[in-house]
Amino acid sequence: MVKSEDFLPAASGLDGIEWTEDTPKLILSYGDAAAERHSALTGAFLKDVRAARVIRTEGENGEKLLRRLITADVAKHATGDCLLASMLNASGGVMQEVAVIAHTGYWDVVLFPETADTGLAWSRQVAVSFEAEVEQPEDRHVFWLGGPLASDTLKKVDCAVPKAGSFTEPEAGVQVCAFEDIFLIQGETAKLDAFWKKLAAAGAAPIGEEAWEAARTAICLPAFGCDYDESSSPLEVGLGSSVDFSDPARMFIGRALTEARYRAGIRCRLGVLEIQSEAHGFHVLSDEAIFTYKVDNPYAPTHERGIRYDDPTVHVDWSITDPESINLSEKDTKAPLLKDAELNFKY
Repeated sequence: MVKSEDFLPAASGLDGIEWTEDTPKLILSYGDAAAERHSALTGAFLKDVRAARVIRTEGENGEKLLRRLITADVAKHATGDCLLASMLNASGGVMQEVAVIAHTGYWDVVLFPETADTGLAWSRQVAVSFEAEVEQPEDRHVFWLGGPLASDTLKKVDCAVPKAGSFTEPEAGVQVCAFEDIFLIQGETAKLDAFWKKLAAAGAAPIGEEAWEAARTAICLPAFGCDYDESSSPLEVGLGSSVDFSDPARMFIGRALTEARYRAGIRCRLGVLEIQSEAHGFHVLSDEAIFTYKVDNPYAPTHERGIRYDDPTVHVDWSITDPESINLSEKDTKAPLLKDAELNFKY
């Protein structure tokens, strides 16, 4: 029997499945009964991180500082870029996760609440060696906007939706930074409070810690050190762009495991949080792969449904040039077309 605690944090917010007639529904716990059925995984949500710290460094020395302080090379990022990276401790190990925003001549670094104080102190200590200044702009506020309808919510408030890895400024003092599947919004407190209210009025729902854990897990956003150890590869926990395999002298958590898999011919490891009532699929391009599901209940094949992967009405480009070469399971081979399927999922 597979239990949710084998895969998910204890406070993941994934409480179980409610069966209403023939339609399964994911239950999220927000801490009170009235909010349990509001799903942050199917709409748009807001998560306040007011306790985050924003630090700023600038100029040539500031660039040198960041190239020592974080895993990503800021010299390769132009003005208007933003990225998630990891801050390195004295021995080059991962200390905490940060967000970096590149402006003209300076960089803002967001330190998340769990480790903000230690990150601030360490940044100032390292800055001395590079004769760099580390400032902490006053009156700053940070929050997350996420969920499948996050982009639509931005459009409703007349905000251009930036591409992943970039940011836009819908108004002076407000930056909307786009990452994969989520937006980080930072700026002056008063203006961000007003922007928060606009997003809430447009349909984004504020969420608590338990629902945030469920949403974060669903998009593989790192839990700021909480779920990353030597049994994990950085490629699995959303840190693939934060580590550098090219330098053999640089050690980091999960490097030995990742290289062992590579030598064994395992080129990728896929993980999926299966959300009941949502249709999903995947296409493995490597010769070998390990595929794991994160589930919250024992597998129930009697409740499983599917549709043909190549249904022309679904319009999914699988980039398959030779249909005869693909390896389908028996159940996928027998799956019906969408028009003939039992529609117990959203599309």
